[in-house]
Amino acid sequence: MTFNSSPFGGDIDFCQAARSCVIIRHGKLKDFPGNRKGPHLWSSDSSDMKIEVEFSPPFQSRLSLERQTLILEEGRSTVKDLFARLLREHGGNIRPLLYAQKEDEILSGLMVMINNRTFTGSDLNRQEIRLAEGDKVSLLYYMSGG
Repeated sequence: MTFNSSPFGGDIDFCQAARSCVIIRHGKLKDFPGNRKGPHLWSSDSSDMKIEVEFSPPFQSRLSLERQTLILEEGRSTVKDLFARLLREHGGNIRPLLYAQKEDEILSGLMVMINNRTFTGSDLNRQEIRLAEGDKVSLLYYMSGG
């Protein structure tokens, strides 16, 4: 693993394994959740938090992941920011599982659990839900039928 200083004041790490990235920040070894090979810019100026995301089977089939750890900006990140991050990392592959035809309307059938609190897509369209360090987020769908 090679570490270089960035011209932007952060560090850049070069991950050797597609699903195992680490970074040294302030002299400490930290997990980096990029789940991608290549350089990752890590700004040492920002305050960040780790979020665990668990994917239900519809997401798993498109992502080939059961769960993922993400680093988001602490104090300012919302569920919608989490969705934007997932779209940046995984492309449009999961967009139909998150959003209706309208670009910013979350699917009403989507259910998001955050530390055992449940929000529907409709809830998320009406209110801004902030995330915090260590939150565990599950992306699920309503089950109906009999």
